[in-house]
Amino acid sequence: MPGALFNSLPLPKHNYKSSIDTAEAVCVCPGANLAEYGNLAPQDGTTWASEVTGSNLTPGLPNKCASSATANSGYVRSLRQPDWINPTIAGMYNGSNTLVTLNWNSCADPFPDVGVEHYIILRNTSNVFGVPVDGVYYNIGDNIGGATVVARNFGLSTTVTYVDTVQVSCSTGIYYEIFAFRYGPEMIPGILYDPARGAAYNACKVYSISSQ
Repeated sequence: MPGALFNSLPLPKHNYKSSIDTAEAVCVCPGANLAEYGNLAPQDGTTWASEVTGSNLTPGLPNKCASSATANSGYVRSLRQPDWINPTIAGMYNGSNTLVTLNWNSCADPFPDVGVEHYIILRNTSNVFGVPVDGVYYNIGDNIGGATVVARNFGLSTTVTYVDTVQVSCSTGIYYEIFAFRYGPEMIPGILYDPARGAAYNACKVYSISSQ
């Protein structure tokens, strides 16, 4: 049982009541929200903590109580993804249908001068788009759900205009989607350690415009 000193400590706190072996560590589990980090009763026992071993011990990766556990990864992703409150997007093409100018409002960025939050722009000839995958850093020309990445990582989050040089068909028009994202690629390109690492996209809000 925890002693008087532990009982007098303020929340958050955990007292893990079990044994651990060599090469094991105690982690918050499942870790699906902040309350599970020592704020939910009981603080004494194994309800909100578990020992982990093997690849689950890798520093910087989400906690995994089992090899297939994703609760903590989802929570970390929700913290890393940028917010885009009440987005507004508009597009306009020139008289010769060779340029499309896109304008939108800025995503919510608490540190706009740091340059951590950016935008990725997708283009398609139909209103069919996929959603960027957290952890993946897309290059210009990559395909996401049938749409092509035409711009990425240009300037600060306050850069809210992009001019696309493209021939617009009068019969089919052209469609765009814009996603806000934070951070960049992993240390080793092409290796996806976990969706909670690397680039984090605002994939909950999807908006498209047509220049048809």
